[in-house]
Amino acid sequence: MSKKKLEATLTSTINALPRIVEIRDPYTSEHQRKVGLLAVSISRRMGLKDRLCENIRTCGLLHDIGKLWIPSEILSKPGRLNHIEFEMIKEHSRLGYEVLKEIEFDFPITPTK
Repeated sequence: MSKKKLEATLTSTINALPRIVEIRDPYTSEHQRKVGLLAVSISRRMGLKDRLCENIRTCGLLHDIGKLWIPSEILSKPGRLNHIEFEMIKEHSRLGYEVLKEIEFDFPITPTK
């Protein structure tokens, strides 16, 4: 498979992941898309190179991917969360890290050791 094809496959996969989250929580997917757009807009205004701006957009799209493991009843609960529910929500970043660390991106998306 060519490098161009591999890059296109990775890009389409990355763009599909927020749609998976949207199935469980429509707000989260729209939020992820908006974070990606806002982050890339700020990056461009900072004068960052196009490739880095695209990498930052990708991170914005993926930053809430760990919410897939949070019960939908908690994600869509009206009103305040109780202590246990809030602790579960806080786990989404660790859960997202556990998934994303297994993907080989051409830029660091998770902390390196």
